[in-house]
Amino acid sequence: MSRAVFGFFPSSQSAQRAVDHFRRAGHPETDVQMDQVHAYPGDGTQRLLNPSQGRFGSLAELSLGADVDPTTNAGPLLAASPSASGFGSPDELPGGNGFMVTVLVDSDEEADEVARQIEDLGGLV
Repeated sequence: MSRAVFGFFPSSQSAQRAVDHFRRAGHPETDVQMDQVHAYPGDGTQRLLNPSQGRFGSLAELSLGADVDPTTNAGPLLAASPSASGFGSPDELPGGNGFMVTVLVDSDEEADEVARQIEDLGGLV
């Protein structure tokens, strides 16, 4: 039975180094994957917004690229985030370790070794 080990990295470059490391170590390409994880819904704004026209769901849509439905109450809650205003510290920004590397393994021993290697590469397990 396969197990998945998840490692979280602060940048796409550090996550890509981990992906390259595991592929060079012999893990099949289909068993190692990198994804970006973020705290806000959707794929972000895919169109140019003019705030003066008022055609946006929330401040979070403008400043964070959150895909916000204006008919829900999520917009004001997301806009209340320190990240939306720009006054938050880097530690408060979403995605402090927003790049996830997933490695599929076959055994508990291999999972422990992959977890150790992720930590050695600067990731969080």
